[in-house]
Amino acid sequence: MLKGDKRVKARIMLDPSFHLITVSTDDRSSAPLLIVRQENCSNEELENEVSQELLPLLLIGFNNLHKSSPVNSTFIKLHGADHMTFSDIPIHYEDNGIKLKHSIINKYICAFLEEHLKRKEYVFHELMTTKSNDGIDEINSNGMRLR
Repeated sequence: MLKGDKRVKARIMLDPSFHLITVSTDDRSSAPLLIVRQENCSNEELENEVSQELLPLLLIGFNNLHKSSPVNSTFIKLHGADHMTFSDIPIHYEDNGIKLKHSIINKYICAFLEEHLKRKEYVFHELMTTKSNDGIDEINSNGMRLR
């Protein structure tokens, strides 16, 4: 698979279906990973939104992916985002605020790629330190806010 391909310099996943991810903590890639998640992504936030059968699979998948990722990976969530925010469906329904959410998501993706593909040092790192007005929180392996 692509995990061992040295041509892959960065990876990005937008609120993926973690219950379908079967990565183990032994699976490692050296390419940094950016995960952008919906607002509700911890056990407490999801327990009333997701079936009890699906919830543990989502949490285990995310936790394993988090633990198998290199140290230069980043896991964030966007306040006000739900799973469909990461698609074009809200645009078709003229969802209020979707342009701003997509703009924020794109800003973080571009900075991540500039730092890891174009080798522009600290572009993403600096954005992460000044993220307070964007509604972005860095999260841990349980989906909880870091700072």
